[in-house]
Amino acid sequence: MIVRPQRHADGREGWLLIAQQAHARLAFDLCQGWRPLLAFVDPAALEAAILHHDDGWLGWDAQPGVDPATGRPRDFLNMELPVVLPMWTASIDGAAQYSSLTAYVVSGHFSALLEHSKLVEQPGNEELARIFLADEANRRSRALQQWLREDPAEPGVPARTAEAADWALACLQFFDRFSLWLCCAENFKAATLPLPGGDQLRLDPRTPYDIEVDPWTWEVPQLQLSVTGAWIPARTYRDVADVLAAREGDHRLTWTLRPSR
Repeated sequence: MIVRPQRHADGREGWLLIAQQAHARLAFDLCQGWRPLLAFVDPAALEAAILHHDDGWLGWDAQPGVDPATGRPRDFLNMELPVVLPMWTASIDGAAQYSSLTAYVVSGHFSALLEHSKLVEQPGNEELARIFLADEANRRSRALQQWLREDPAEPGVPARTAEAADWALACLQFFDRFSLWLCCAENFKAATLPLPGGDQLRLDPRTPYDIEVDPWTWEVPQLQLSVTGAWIPARTYRDVADVLAAREGDHRLTWTLRPSR
């Protein structure tokens, strides 16, 4: 769950609750027509990884927990490791049904998140983290070998390689960051995101919903994007039922991305 500060049209302060799957759909929409992905050796598997990488959050997003210390619905940045690990594992398990590369990429994504997370430092989490990372390293090894063995070796199509699989992982990480940058808050200042391969993408908001992008590497002249969440007033909540009862209907955010002038 993404909990985004969002003022209501009538001026009230509140939060927009954006499901992880809605954020993943936005990441998928961002990758449509992106030239490097179109030229990738296995674009369907990579698109599946981007679209489905947060499917394990479905149950949580339908019944979001509340932080007892603040009374605020918990977002994905405010979770305990024993709670979040089963959702990450479910996401990876689900990804495996699409492709061995999809499993490799989604597993690598969550393993990298854990390796760079302060959750590992919390008391009692070291063993949980060690087991998860070891299990997922084994899963990625098997998935990579399977993907390489399945190489169709078609004329004119680049061969599958371990380097290509890691580039696909970098693509998921890039579009995940891009979608989160849009979803988590209104952005008034320019920002940069690391592109797969080492370059930078510059995002320059004319307004928080009209953003110039450099370099422009999409096949289309501009992108029209949206995501929908449930709006609730900013107040202290008791529990899940209190949050669900407070929802005041869907609220849609819409962005236009265009090349820099």
